[in-house]
Amino acid sequence: FHRFAAPKLPQSFALCREAVGVITMRKSIFVIAGLGLVAFSVLVAASLLVTKGYEVVGGTMKPTLSIGDKVKVDRDAYDSTAISRGDVVIYKVGSSEHIGRVIGLGGETISWRYGRTYINGEVLDEPYISNEFNRRGDGVLNMEPVKLGESQLLIMGDNRDQSIDGRKRGPIQADDVIAKVVLESS
Repeated sequence: FHRFAAPKLPQSFALCREAVGVITMRKSIFVIAGLGLVAFSVLVAASLLVTKGYEVVGGTMKPTLSIGDKVKVDRDAYDSTAISRGDVVIYKVGSSEHIGRVIGLGGETISWRYGRTYINGEVLDEPYISNEFNRRGDGVLNMEPVKLGESQLLIMGDNRDQSIDGRKRGPIQADDVIAKVVLESS
């Protein structure tokens, strides 16, 4: 058998091949860095859409939140978990947005008498309520029992004396909850 040797390429071809390899490597690094930058930008944009900030403009949530407090909200919080009693939420009524605490859940009977909340006839323990903001136990703001539909919620402000909430407006649909307020511990 005869072996044929590959023809020897001139030195300039070898240098070209090496240069192309270096250029391809640099190009790959730039492409990877560019893709990383795009991915980072998408994550930042998504984060901004999910955690939008709100400023508290009324005293309905005193003492938990005060006028001027800035809160973060999670718009996707209820995609994977259910709304729970005690959650502070942003919800809509018509075209306006409000902040309040979830008190009544679907299927429950809720009432409010003389400064106390009742769920299915039992007094609800509400450690977030301050007597300073719940002095109107005179019956003026009493709410007769309301049976919630399966997809309804009753929302109240923590400042029961000053809050225009579910006691006045009535229940809302769970779909009217826009986001969960992310309360930060101090």
